[in-house]
Amino acid sequence: MFRVLHTTFLVCFFLCSALGHAEDLKIGGYLDLYYLYNFNKPAPVTPPDSSHLAMPTPNNQYRVFDVYHDNMDLALAELTLQKKQDDVTIFLAFDFGHNADILSPNDEVTKHVSQAYLSYQPHQLPQLTLLAGKMLTHMGLEVPRAKDNWNYSRSLLFGYAFPFWHTGIGAKYALFDGVLTVSAYLYNNTQGLYATNRSKTIGAQVQYVPTKELTFIYNFLSGPEADTAGNTRTRAVHELIGKYEITPNFALAADGALGSLRRFYADGKPGIWLSGYVALKWKLGFFSLSPRYEVYVDKSGATIQLEGVNTPAVPQRLDSQTVTASFDCGSGFETRLEFRRDHSTANVFVNGNDRLLSSQSTVTGALLYEF
Repeated sequence: MFRVLHTTFLVCFFLCSALGHAEDLKIGGYLDLYYLYNFNKPAPVTPPDSSHLAMPTPNNQYRVFDVYHDNMDLALAELTLQKKQDDVTIFLAFDFGHNADILSPNDEVTKHVSQAYLSYQPHQLPQLTLLAGKMLTHMGLEVPRAKDNWNYSRSLLFGYAFPFWHTGIGAKYALFDGVLTVSAYLYNNTQGLYATNRSKTIGAQVQYVPTKELTFIYNFLSGPEADTAGNTRTRAVHELIGKYEITPNFALAADGALGSLRRFYADGKPGIWLSGYVALKWKLGFFSLSPRYEVYVDKSGATIQLEGVNTPAVPQRLDSQTVTASFDCGSGFETRLEFRRDHSTANVFVNGNDRLLSSQSTVTGALLYEF
């Protein structure tokens, strides 16, 4: 880890020197710390040995980043650099902490570079933006940084219905003064650094903003992917998002997705999943309250609990209820307190006696800082 940090420091130093004057360079930082208590009291994790310094196996089931019970955790430490020169902008994000490992579990090459892309917006045609590099997916309403979401924990939709990031190219075109924006993407893979299939993954987005308070988004992603047995299947996901700022202090958001995996069957059921959630945000001064309700139906176990070497896939329906209280302490510092309950039609949650249960309830406290 010291070598990684040392190398990153040198890279950042030389980049800052090479990218030009300080007034043209935007430097940002972000820190995410949390503590979570799971009322099922799962057994403590087994620490990694010196020969295999990987993340311990999570003891909270079906969570994206908040994966450890009774643990004070460094979720994310991030440094961002952005430089705009004429029509070209470069953006770099260096990530450390458990979130970096979760975002890129099989990518040691660029794991600590969560984003690195160029964008080109010609001044002769400012409606057009071209992108190339490693970037977060265009799918979903939530993003990896908790501070940019209404809730601290990410939804099941974020964690299982979509990939986290891609390497590829994209183009955006804004129409009618930004009321309608159409985007198209070409990625190496559904998620990953390399082109492991004979054809690429394609993505598309249509964003409609009739008023500044109302936003509608349609997202699409489709591409081939190979399983561990070498079978190639086509994954396709359709998503609809709506967001409405009813008043400056009260907003509503909804996100729904339908996905399929062709030629995938478990228990005779096709690889189809659908998910959706509704969330509210009420703000009063420095305090805000954000409830979220979600349903995730995985008809064949194609996304959440996949088939293992000795274990079958688990078809199930999950319901999740989350309430997040946020306190804006000023100067980029924020604290959050969250209660969440997940319930499944299958016994998939584990307690400290290795007994399987149908539900899991947690409470989380988080400290978030951004500059």
